[in-house]
Amino acid sequence: MRKFRVTGLSLVFFGVIVLLINGCASIGIMRNAPIDDGEDEIFNASSAEVLKAAQKSVRQSGLAVEEVTRLDDRTWSIIGNKGVTGWSHGERVRVIVQKISESETLVRVLTKRKLSTNLTATWDFSPQIFSNIESNLQRSKGMEPRVLYRSE
Repeated sequence: MRKFRVTGLSLVFFGVIVLLINGCASIGIMRNAPIDDGEDEIFNASSAEVLKAAQKSVRQSGLAVEEVTRLDDRTWSIIGNKGVTGWSHGERVRVIVQKISESETLVRVLTKRKLSTNLTATWDFSPQIFSNIESNLQRSKGMEPRVLYRSE
């Protein structure tokens, strides 16, 4: 009978695998992150208009829309995914669209790297997504939505 011998290299390899698995940004992690995590802006437009612009913005930012979920009567969640590239193992983004009033909508963007050790991943998609939402709203109705609030 052959005995398995644990070496220092085996333990290091096992430790790296555990860290990579625990550091992964899965869809479940994005769904379950606190709703107020991420960068936020308030747009001067209806939630229906902003939701449509946000979905388009996620795609324009180079992400695939994986799911769009209605969380309650005022809140939607969009989860996007950027696959593996030559520079990155990919990222996930969650965009929360929340109705404040008939003409004001809060958007919150949370970005996570798929692997916590991926140093070349995009750290924050929010500037690009916010900019695209604003442009999409302007084009959709020829209006000029103002960003009413921008987190710093």
